[in-house]
Amino acid sequence: MKLSKPKITQLSQSLINAGLIEATGEGHSTSSGGRKPILLSLRKDYPKVVIGVDIGAYNLKVSFGHINGDYTIYKTEKTSSSHFPNVVIRQSANLVLEMMEAHDFKEDDVICVGVSIGGLVNSDKGQVIYSPNFKWEDVALAELLSAEVNLPVYLENCTKAMAIGDSSYDALQESDTVLYVNHGFGVGSAVIRDRKIMPGYCEMGHMTIASSRDVICYCGKSNCLETQASGWAIEWMAMDKLNKDLTAHEVAQLADEGDEAAKSIFRHVGRCLGEAIAASANLLSPDYIVIAGGVSQSNHLYQSSLEKAFRENTMRFIHDRSTLSFSECKSESAIRGILKVALTKSIFSTEIEQLN
Repeated sequence: MKLSKPKITQLSQSLINAGLIEATGEGHSTSSGGRKPILLSLRKDYPKVVIGVDIGAYNLKVSFGHINGDYTIYKTEKTSSSHFPNVVIRQSANLVLEMMEAHDFKEDDVICVGVSIGGLVNSDKGQVIYSPNFKWEDVALAELLSAEVNLPVYLENCTKAMAIGDSSYDALQESDTVLYVNHGFGVGSAVIRDRKIMPGYCEMGHMTIASSRDVICYCGKSNCLETQASGWAIEWMAMDKLNKDLTAHEVAQLADEGDEAAKSIFRHVGRCLGEAIAASANLLSPDYIVIAGGVSQSNHLYQSSLEKAFRENTMRFIHDRSTLSFSECKSESAIRGILKVALTKSIFSTEIEQLN
């Protein structure tokens, strides 16, 4: 967004009048002289909060945050195994209301609620178009949750929220292109260009990948990347190779203890994910590739096989300009991101639109 100096001054004054930002001092004059610039910052003591809800296939997390970026995780609990929309939405609402009561938040103390969830999301309409892992289709999540908690609700795809909330996002330059990969229960992806999330759907997890046998994906197709490299793929491979019903985390523990079958599963995961990232990089030529999500916290088990597959399947000039790394945000990037998204949509976008 390109704004003139008068427009910036007008917008800044509007945000000051709204109590969102404050003057904190004066900067240095430019070499040509003139008035010293006024330094502005978000008000740390702004009394209202925004609530964030991260709905995962395994876990449901609720938090609250302030406009200066500070946030507090209130509680993480297991997502209802039924995955029925009404049950999960009611569970989310109960946690939000419980947190409000615990912290003595009244409705007037809360700006809005932001929700992140995996799948195809229409954030403008607050609708889950299709979520393979939840088996949801055309669910008006924002409207239904808003009716339960009596607050405005904003919705975003979880991987897009993670990309915005990741610490690497703050260091990006305007011209950078980033491929962001959410390696968790499923495999999500998002593309950042010019410090903006590219609109539309980005489903690297559902590109077809070579397999020695057909495996049906949650989306209904065969041999998606998710069938070979996701958290749930690790679980079915453990049942196949180890004859044990284990979570991906438990398989990682076995691999750490030296179990060869478990270690081979993660090598396979790394190779398949590396091939998919290579195909995506050949198309996008990203400056950075960031891998996050729950499974990525065990990246020591598959990083070498991933990097080998990435190197062998990417055009050399594209490989050499791309920096591949694993996120340092662990499990909180989605919450950080959805709080940012909710604040932007509820406050800052509204202030800008009123001035245009």
